[in-house]
Amino acid sequence: MDEDKRLKTDHCVTGYLLARHWHLPDFICQAVRFHHEILCTDHKATTMVAILQMATHIHKVYSDSAEQNWENNQARVLEELGLGTEGLKEFEEDVHESMTNP
Repeated sequence: MDEDKRLKTDHCVTGYLLARHWHLPDFICQAVRFHHEILCTDHKATTMVAILQMATHIHKVYSDSAEQNWENNQARVLEELGLGTEGLKEFEEDVHESMTNP
């Protein structure tokens, strides 16, 4: 990515530093920093990261985009959000429906 080359860092760290500069709560800063890595967060940030990863997953499903981390994180995300694999498809459809027909 461009920021990796120019700033010698990635968007996760850049976002984390920006969130800290804005004096956002630490769990929000941590969620920004680790939004690709649900297992690296503390308890308060874990739910936020799970929500971000689920939102990214649903976006990717309905935009036919390639997805990189979902298979690695799916079980942990579903556990954190209290969803089972059997209800995932219906949940994806419900969220997509609510976003396309407000």
